[in-house]
Amino acid sequence: MKRPGAVLVASVIYIILGVISLILAFIFLAFSHLISELAAKPKVFIVSVLLINGVAGLIVGNGIYNGKRWGWLFAFLSSAAGVFTSISSLIAYLTGGFAELLMLIAPLIALLLDLIILACMLPATTRKYFRFINPQIDQSQ
Repeated sequence: MKRPGAVLVASVIYIILGVISLILAFIFLAFSHLISELAAKPKVFIVSVLLINGVAGLIVGNGIYNGKRWGWLFAFLSSAAGVFTSISSLIAYLTGGFAELLMLIAPLIALLLDLIILACMLPATTRKYFRFINPQIDQSQ
């Protein structure tokens, strides 16, 4: 079966976010000596999370591109969870009095990317490509 365009879009988003996360990890690691406010344990934690997120993004992007079922499942579940997390972050910032522009940009961008990925993963052609077929559609054909 031919790869739908939505699969390519979702794959590219995951790969780009993975590369950005890896770059940020190495930048943070290289310049962490300039950040004196953080103790050693939070620095290690932040770099570890960025590295894990970057590698996971590259793996999932590759899985989506190659039509792996686990890639679709991971992208769908993480994007659905990301939508709820972004919305709750936005609500917390707006109701908590911390509505600074910089504090709102990250959840808004994350919400937008998660909605794009969900929109790419849900069409029938995409689910058919990943072998997640709706039985009602399959019977009518």
